[in-house]
Amino acid sequence: MELGLSKKTIRHFITVMDTVKYCEETMETIVPDSLPDAVRVLETQGVVMIRDKELSDGRATVSGVVELTAVYTPEGEGTAKRITQTIPFKASCDGGEVDTECELVAQAQLVNGEMRLLNPRKMLGRVNVAVAFAVYAPRETEITESVESARDVETLMTTVKLTPVISVSERTVSLSDDLELGGGKGAAEEILASRVSIVPGECKF
Repeated sequence: MELGLSKKTIRHFITVMDTVKYCEETMETIVPDSLPDAVRVLETQGVVMIRDKELSDGRATVSGVVELTAVYTPEGEGTAKRITQTIPFKASCDGGEVDTECELVAQAQLVNGEMRLLNPRKMLGRVNVAVAFAVYAPRETEITESVESARDVETLMTTVKLTPVISVSERTVSLSDDLELGGGKGAAEEILASRVSIVPGECKF
């Protein structure tokens, strides 16, 4: 008796790269003529932005910029000033199973950022960026669902739970909000620095 197997093909993704690379960049910046000489750097903050992701045969590449802002004490008795410089970065990671058919999910985090005075009109910015690479490759897996023409044949079946990755996608979301200043603080003339933290909330289909 010939028996046939009823099969089903599942399209899914497998992880072919999951790693973190670190890159350090430095850049000098000149204090604009519109700003006074710098005496001391009070605080440095940075924001990382990914601008481009690229996949080639055997390599994943992520590039972007760090917007580094320094708040400094000016010469004389003026109020604190700020200066911002944009420092580009680029990180690559090699993997034998990576190709242009894969999907790349990347995250970048500022590990350390600083700006220090070289002289009253020049600063040196230094950033260390951690770039997380997650590359998913499409695959097709064939599984057996049942036995065809199984009359007078006993079959033993068991249920197996599969949790494959069936979709990889990203979405850009723009957010904005207003912050009211408390009473008695006076009017703000300039925003010198700001911090934003992303806290994951509920995620559902």
